[in-house]
Amino acid sequence: MTKEAFIEKISPILANKQFIGWSLEDKVFAISNNLTDDERDLFYELFKQYSIIKFDQYVSLFFSLLQKLDSCISSKIKRIFFLPIIDIENPNKQKSGHFLFSFLDSLEFYQKSFFVNTKINLEIQIEKAKLTDIFVFIDDFIGSGNQALAHVQQEMQKYKLKPNQVYIICFAIMSVGYDLLTNCGFNIVYLNKYNKSISENMEVSVRDKYLGILDSMEKRFNVPDDYQRGYGKCEGAISLKKTPNNTLPIFWYDNFSKKPIFPRKKK
Repeated sequence: MTKEAFIEKISPILANKQFIGWSLEDKVFAISNNLTDDERDLFYELFKQYSIIKFDQYVSLFFSLLQKLDSCISSKIKRIFFLPIIDIENPNKQKSGHFLFSFLDSLEFYQKSFFVNTKINLEIQIEKAKLTDIFVFIDDFIGSGNQALAHVQQEMQKYKLKPNQVYIICFAIMSVGYDLLTNCGFNIVYLNKYNKSISENMEVSVRDKYLGILDSMEKRFNVPDDYQRGYGKCEGAISLKKTPNNTLPIFWYDNFSKKPIFPRKKK
């Protein structure tokens, strides 16, 4: 696709997805100048799929998530222990799960709205879980699922949990992470599940072609091996209050442009 054709085709998407308020046009057009015609074709197909969960949506989405969790819990459950998902290799790092966890300080409000017959616990002061306990791990996004799995396994060992006592809740989850965590027997409660943007979302007839273009493009822009196709090969096309590294690097890695479309860190 030529530069002119790209601009003509991408402009309605910017408008329809309400991206204009994000001042993305200049960033999108700047990146397109650095791409070949085939790479622009791919970028256009990926951009059509892109999803954004905005910061000002978090409270209402968390309310919906708790409501969905409540509907999934057995009446036999007597206690719920909430935990933010952490990086066990860097446990003091503040993650999105900590931000959502802070919403639970309004216990009185949530207790009236959900979990009517269940005791909510934000601090864990037990040595071993009972069969009528569940542990709920919170995050806004699950990508490959590896970080969540490591944390869950650590807590399972500590409190002698069975897999069916584990609930992982999030706004959005990639199919890669969903498959990993459900295969472990955990309960996953989410609002949106996303497939790999090429390997699962595109027609079978064009998948190999576009994956080939993606791989060569990422090598040309010196994307580190760990992030090629997005971390964990998730092929994500999503931003939340921060863009996850599971999202394809063309959207956030600064080798593609001095001003990435959805940067991972605000400068």
